[in-house]
Amino acid sequence: MNKKLKIGFVGNLFGTPKGHSYVANNMVNAIMDAGHETHMYRLNNNAISDEFRKPTSLKSNTSMIISKEDFEAWLDEIKPDYCVFNEYAQWWSEDHDKLEICKDRGIKTVGYLVWEKLDWNKKDHYKLYTTIIAPTGFQTKLFRKHGLYNAVHVPWGTDIDEIDAVEIPKRNKDDRVRFYHCAGSGGIGDRKNTQTIIDAFELIKDESVELMITHLGSKIFSRNEIIAFMKQSDVLVNTSRWDTIGLNTLEANACGIPVIVADTEPMNELVIDNTNGIVVPGDETTCDAVTCPVFNVDVDALSQKMSIFKNKTILNMLKRNSRAFAEVNFNWKLNKENFIKVFK
Repeated sequence: MNKKLKIGFVGNLFGTPKGHSYVANNMVNAIMDAGHETHMYRLNNNAISDEFRKPTSLKSNTSMIISKEDFEAWLDEIKPDYCVFNEYAQWWSEDHDKLEICKDRGIKTVGYLVWEKLDWNKKDHYKLYTTIIAPTGFQTKLFRKHGLYNAVHVPWGTDIDEIDAVEIPKRNKDDRVRFYHCAGSGGIGDRKNTQTIIDAFELIKDESVELMITHLGSKIFSRNEIIAFMKQSDVLVNTSRWDTIGLNTLEANACGIPVIVADTEPMNELVIDNTNGIVVPGDETTCDAVTCPVFNVDVDALSQKMSIFKNKTILNMLKRNSRAFAEVNFNWKLNKENFIKVFK
């Protein structure tokens, strides 16, 4: 791309240490590194953490909905070539469609949509996007299945150099095997499945293992703090009931940490059983809070899978595999080139 582009972003809570914001930050970094302008219109006037790169311009809205008039005024001011929407119109309805507003102005649109709130009754709305980013092969096929051929598979990733730069004290070789669970804020519908993980751990009844949990209800942890927790651990337990990606899975592998996930899509696409982690069986059900299937791992099976890691030979092998897997599959320095191609 020789032309310098102006690219607008619309997203929730940009600057808050949560997965949604880190997805936007990855996109902003990639666009700015490619030499283009980024202009962010974010919802809510929250504080921006230090690890977030500041766009060329930043506008904040006091509520979670940007009015039609304010959005049009913003477009007329910055005159973007593209507008990127992060989870737009997935969590609430509006009395207008911002994609139509962009189309009327000749502005191309790029959408990032989470799996748990895909509504196939909104296909006409989804078709308005110039391009929809699908971070997994599973989600790409899902769009194709429903006749949405504007979806493009863009494998996601994490900044491995940034992770390597986080320093931690060395642990003793005889330390207990440490399982780490990043509970976030718990998520709607108990998405993070934290209590099940606790119950499975308690079934192990072995002093050679320990479980560490972080929760945003006690403190808003920075990304560097979360990375440090991972690097001081041996295994990440990320058996979410559903996930679009599960950024912690990618980050943990980059830290050289294997991950335990539910044996369902898309998690079992990102974690290959006995390669960069272990998958756990369970049962599929539903939840009124989301539109996607919900997967509940079996507590006894999870406990048995966790117990496997007491074997240090298996643990160390999967640790080595995890880092190698991340360098090939989850390296944002490589994968962001696929994202940049969206704007050609």
